[in-house]
Amino acid sequence: MKMSFSTGQRYALLAGILTLLVWTGCKTMEESPPDSMPSYDIEALERSIHRQVNEERRANGRELLKWSDDLARVSRAHSQDMVERDFYAHVNPDDQSPTERGEEVGVSCSTVVDNPQTGGIAENINWVSALDVVHTTRSGEEKYEWYTADEIADEVVQEWMRSPGHRRNMLHESNQAEGIGVAMKRSGEFEESGDFRVLVTQTFC
Repeated sequence: MKMSFSTGQRYALLAGILTLLVWTGCKTMEESPPDSMPSYDIEALERSIHRQVNEERRANGRELLKWSDDLARVSRAHSQDMVERDFYAHVNPDDQSPTERGEEVGVSCSTVVDNPQTGGIAENINWVSALDVVHTTRSGEEKYEWYTADEIADEVVQEWMRSPGHRRNMLHESNQAEGIGVAMKRSGEFEESGDFRVLVTQTFC
């Protein structure tokens, strides 16, 4: 049976479809100005990043990295430190490298990075925005659309894969374990941008 619709019916149907698309989407929508990011499960986000890292290693013929609680502790401490002391670097304001930060809390690593040179804890860091886009309605109301945890994890890993140095750390054959640490930074706390940041530290041994 062929069905026909008037102009008004077509607009009503289109509006219904658009509404359905909005409600069935994966992202989180907030109608009021965001005082904080959505309540992400930090541990689940860390594990999602770890899982996607191993997917890249598998695709490149590398052995999978084991999860290290000790390295995760070092990574979380550094991510949180970057939030609290407002810096973004591998070396903290106390001039401590990843290896030195690990040794301070009893976590050490000795791996052959480039024979015959021996290295300690290797590290990648990254930040991405949790805020996807801000929609302004006809009435002037702003709606905030947030990335999902899996989307954040994917962006973090893909940015590392696009960077030769970070990619090398992720795929290096001498690395056997990793730990991921995530911390959240609220809007406006980063000088160069007002959106919301997810800071990630990845340490290897």
